[in-house]
Amino acid sequence: MLVIEDKEVEAGGVNVRRYGSKDSETVSFEEFLNGLKDEVKK
Repeated sequence: MLVIEDKEVEAGGVNVRRYGSKDSETVSFEEFLNGLKDEVKK
């Protein structure tokens, strides 16, 4: 799940929670895109 609220916009990041996990992490948008590209390549 990807969450982009005011605090993420201000920080230039996104909040990411992987399917089946209760933990979430805030990462930069660029880091998110790079991780997404790596996942798609698998």
